[in-house]
Amino acid sequence: MPAMRKAVVNGNNNINGLDGFDTAAAERLSGHGICSGITSSWMLALLNGVAEAIDTDSFVAYFNDVLRFQGGYLKDMGGRADDFFAQMNMKGLDTQIGSTGTVRTAELTIAHLPDSDTWAAYVALWGHAVGMAQKDGRFFLMDPNYGLFEYATLEEMVDMLNKGANARRRDKGKTKTDEMVFQFYS
Repeated sequence: MPAMRKAVVNGNNNINGLDGFDTAAAERLSGHGICSGITSSWMLALLNGVAEAIDTDSFVAYFNDVLRFQGGYLKDMGGRADDFFAQMNMKGLDTQIGSTGTVRTAELTIAHLPDSDTWAAYVALWGHAVGMAQKDGRFFLMDPNYGLFEYATLEEMVDMLNKGANARRRDKGKTKTDEMVFQFYS
């Protein structure tokens, strides 16, 4: 089932060059993807009501101008979403979001998902991070390598996440029992 709407970014899972980016941070991150930072920045924006985070018409510009920039800085802080949000909160930058739980599973089902209208998840896929979310009856996957995809139903989104995870699992030489990790936030 293809996404009903999408915004494709193709291969921008890296810092956005030295123009507009701290030179020292760029040197520290040289050659490394920033998927964890981009995914965390996207979740933070989505859960705080930033319209561009889920608007496929404006997402590419938002991704290039904001998410890659913020994602580079978050990645430079080290860690993943839970680390990023805790560090931001400790520095007085209230993220206004909190963790609602963690799920480790080889295959995601709807039963694993939060029972609320708005949530986001940081999905760890063997060295790569993607985001998934539900907001006001809309369903999204955001992969820093490919873009933002909106699905008509929760079932379609879960199915596409599992298909993508299985492809990554094969590429990384993992078995079908190797688990993904989902950190949920609201």
